[in-house]
Amino acid sequence: MKKLTILVVSMASVGHVNSCIGATKKLLKRGHRVVFFFENEFANKAKVHGFEELTYESKHVETLDQNNNSNLNPGEKLAEALFQMKIIGPDTPEKKLEYLIMFHTNPKNLLHLLEFNSSVKEAIDDIKPDLIYYDGIADLPSIHQSGIPWIENVSFTPIFHMYEENLPPGGSGLPENDQTYWKQYRSKQKELHEQMKKKIGEQLKQIDPESVFLNYKKVEPILTVYAYPDELNYEPFKQKEGWFNLERFQRNDEKLMENSKKPLNELIPREFFTNTLNGQWSGKWIYITMGSMGSIDVELMKRLVKTLSTSNHKFIVSKGHRHQCYDLPSNMYGERYLPQIELLPHMDLVLTHGGNNTTTETFIEGKPMIVMPLFADQYDNAQRIHEKKFGLRLDPYRYKDEELHEAIDQLLNDTELLKRLKNASERIRSIDRHEQLVDKIESLII
Repeated sequence: MKKLTILVVSMASVGHVNSCIGATKKLLKRGHRVVFFFENEFANKAKVHGFEELTYESKHVETLDQNNNSNLNPGEKLAEALFQMKIIGPDTPEKKLEYLIMFHTNPKNLLHLLEFNSSVKEAIDDIKPDLIYYDGIADLPSIHQSGIPWIENVSFTPIFHMYEENLPPGGSGLPENDQTYWKQYRSKQKELHEQMKKKIGEQLKQIDPESVFLNYKKVEPILTVYAYPDELNYEPFKQKEGWFNLERFQRNDEKLMENSKKPLNELIPREFFTNTLNGQWSGKWIYITMGSMGSIDVELMKRLVKTLSTSNHKFIVSKGHRHQCYDLPSNMYGERYLPQIELLPHMDLVLTHGGNNTTTETFIEGKPMIVMPLFADQYDNAQRIHEKKFGLRLDPYRYKDEELHEAIDQLLNDTELLKRLKNASERIRSIDRHEQLVDKIESLII
């Protein structure tokens, strides 16, 4: 069988890069050549998994990080920018939609997009791939005009990516069974998107009247790949022609195998592992991650820590790059970075921002979730977990202390929920969707 050369192009975001790694790893194992293309700040992210890499150096600042923190990784830089723009903060989903539009129409981001598109064209000319595998928000003319078949990778929850009349508007976090506010949100969404398109068009004409972005023919992808557990998925997407559901983007599949799990006492300090909280420990482990985005809000993290400091459970906290800005009490241990995939099997519950990778990774481990969304598709994931009764949704900025404690104990003691989660986990593990995806891609290209 012919071996393919596949160029993987991802937007400058850790979550999107990791999703692509998880989705394409089996292509590499099948003997195909897989080359990742991204900014040099992501160097070695894919190489450690055996992929080839082609990087470029951006001449434009990709975020609005006014502090110009050169010591931060790309995800942390983006978090700083979103925090400065109030996209991370206590405002409503509607207000944050306005902030997101402002973020995407900033001239710095537009210059970066133009540069990225040109760099992708150079990569295509250099690698000469049989297939392009792309994950990003913006359409790239360099891909559409290449004459090379391409696959669209969707790292978001599906309704955030694709409009469906009979489903809640993406990014709203509105319930599926109550359409009261759908029209109002959708109208605002449409109005802002039209403003964004107009503003970007005007900016492009000023920067480059001959820009390829102003006039090019779009080519449909040969396949759209996404990852959302069937138990959470929306009916219109389950049978959508030309779409393939991986159910989860796992970037370290081998670490999830029973025979390769590290015991918890090898993942955390011995003194914390053996700490009984003066004989009061419940025996329960809870993992807290607000993602690289949420952990940027130190006041939010401080409040969560203070609220849970009185609990008789033990918590493992992903502190993020502002880890030095707050301390943890005796019932908590945390670091700037933690091996999330290795820790999850040992947890009894996860408190999370609801990012798509964390949501699906937690779900496959059969762990209940408290989802405290911050922006974008996190609202949709939080609502979906809540309305499908696989966990609870709380407002990270408006929760009451007793409300969070009660939610934790409710989920830890819900034996019926734990059975449902266990069944879902076993079902997902019993099907190798990643192998099926490779078969599908080979059938489309070879």
